[in-house]
Amino acid sequence: MKSALAQSEKCDVFVVDHGSTDKTPEVLASFGASITYLRREDDLGPIFSWIEGVMRCETEFVKILFDDDFLMPNYVHEVMSLMDEKTGFVASDAFVFDAMSGKVIVPSLFEFPRTGRFKTSSLAGEKVARLMISPSSFVMRRSDLISGLYGGHLPFQKFHHHGAGPDHYTKLLAMLRYSHFGIVREPLVALGSHENSITIKSQSDLVQQKNLRAVYNEVWLFYQQLKILRTVQPLLLWGQRTAELAIGWFRTAKRIIKFK
Repeated sequence: MKSALAQSEKCDVFVVDHGSTDKTPEVLASFGASITYLRREDDLGPIFSWIEGVMRCETEFVKILFDDDFLMPNYVHEVMSLMDEKTGFVASDAFVFDAMSGKVIVPSLFEFPRTGRFKTSSLAGEKVARLMISPSSFVMRRSDLISGLYGGHLPFQKFHHHGAGPDHYTKLLAMLRYSHFGIVREPLVALGSHENSITIKSQSDLVQQKNLRAVYNEVWLFYQQLKILRTVQPLLLWGQRTAELAIGWFRTAKRIIKFK
């Protein structure tokens, strides 16, 4: 949260607290009007926290930041410099650090060649579509996040794992809607790793690892189905219009024949 307030570009900061049992309310009260604090007594899971935060925002662009991650001071400036009307999202590279020792574990997650905008239909787009990018790394439009964050199930979904899936789905949905995405090669996001994080648990627990992979595979499959539908949609619309014209011609001809 402090890293969000310390950005070189001013931004609104919303803190969503669902069911904390520590001194979170007291600590956040010390920040006063510099943040908007949203508190609920029940923990409904991360997705509902995201949805509530996004729905309360009034800005066009939004990002999600986990409580154990932080941003470099120039994150918002660098990311937003690549955003335009054709760009669905912009993501910064990230590094992973141990939350206890502060030691960097993974210096770079993307290994992308350069900073810039890329076509979603390019080889770079195929690479990014398959990447598991943390919501802490990217910014996108509020309207796209609202439509992409689902609190229930995707069609035909069977697997679930602690809210995993919507993060990947929002990125893929943006890649269907816009022709470009942006990447900042510099790692401007620090992702905290601790023993209770989903990714760390899944590394040591084969059952959780398998379930997490199954969730993301289902999201990927649904994305592919949407991609196919987008491709054939013009043909379906053409067929519909042709059928409507044929029916119209038939009805007109029928009326003329009856009149005669």
